Amino acid sequence: MHIPYKGAAPAMQDLLAGQVQMMFDNLANALPQVRAGKLRALAVTTLQRSPAVPELPTISESGLPGFNLSTWFGVLFRRYARHHRGAAQRRDRAPRSARRI
Repeated sequence: MHIPYKGAAPAMQDLLAGQVQMMFDNLANALPQVRAGKLRALAVTTLQRSPAVPELPTISESGLPGFNLSTWFGVLFRRYARHHRGAAQRRDRAPRSARRI
């Protein structure tokens, strides 16, 4: 069953409170709860094990061969936000290779 949330924070709160039984979350957000013993991690969703938790298998290793789901993070802001206009202009003047993340 899919339960739509307005972000990972409310979903994590419900997981910790026992309102839901599982969730997919990024490692950076979930790992502190795992290390604190509040959650149990089953596997990582990438094809390779994570150096942060090398003991954690991949989903592919756990029985779904070829499963691969990785995340990306972007820096986003409203297109015409005044306080970010300088940053956008500096980015546009940067060499093309510096624009890639």
